[in-house]
Amino acid sequence: MAKSTPKGNTLIYENCIVTYIDILGFKDIVKNRFKDDPNKVISLLEVFNYQANQYIGFHHGILEYGTIIRHFSDMIVRIIRFGPDESLAEQATICYLELSNLALTQSELFKRHILIRGGMSIGSICFNDEHIFGEALNDAYICESSRAKYPIIVLNERILDKMQEYSNEPPESDENLYSLVSKYNHNCYFIDFFFQSSGAGGLQSQDLGMRYMQLYRDFIIEEMVRNKKSPEALSKILWMKDYFNYTLSRSGYSSRDIKTLLIGQLKQTKRIDPIRSFYGIDVSKFDNWF
Repeated sequence: MAKSTPKGNTLIYENCIVTYIDILGFKDIVKNRFKDDPNKVISLLEVFNYQANQYIGFHHGILEYGTIIRHFSDMIVRIIRFGPDESLAEQATICYLELSNLALTQSELFKRHILIRGGMSIGSICFNDEHIFGEALNDAYICESSRAKYPIIVLNERILDKMQEYSNEPPESDENLYSLVSKYNHNCYFIDFFFQSSGAGGLQSQDLGMRYMQLYRDFIIEEMVRNKKSPEALSKILWMKDYFNYTLSRSGYSSRDIKTLLIGQLKQTKRIDPIRSFYGIDVSKFDNWF
């Protein structure tokens, strides 16, 4: 579906990357956390504009700039157009860039103790300053509402198909995707922002990554304690704890650093139950670290 410019009041469908994001606990953020200070709410929402002007697509082989972002209360939609003449390699590059930017955005929000959940897809969408609808938005919304059971951004199969078409490799074998995407529950792929934040993903130094992971660790423990009487909320935080510990196992940190950062059970006992089959990967070889 080729990109063209709407004329007058005529709208057209365009081929785009679309990400639908929900800010978890937004009601509490507005009512209690940032009560009477709308500027802090705006500052939070502006995190989603991170690197929004970095790119929009290729034009005659040159990367152009600008990402379209729509906010409505706790709902955020990010849109990036594909140009009609872009090659497969150029489209794949835009996908990699958006995955990276969303990982950095989620990392920044987690540092601020903000959890989000989302879905990402490719397809047709129609939008202007007042309206937004289309197949890609529907798919992204379904990923967020039905498949993202935890605070993660889940990828629709169309994203993975596009990357596989370019690399001729399944996601697990694509070196470019390896540091950006992980999976749980068989074929549910999501943006791996913990791995990116750790320094192992190549976006920042390992020293800075260690500081990020310490901040994340403290936040997860706080949430475990705060939600210990709320089974539904606690189940999500415990999943994040397991995801955090799993990330440490593949971060390249020393065994001493991993021991320091690992999160134990709710009472923070010294003994931590090993994750033996998380993500379908046997990590029992790390038992001597617990």
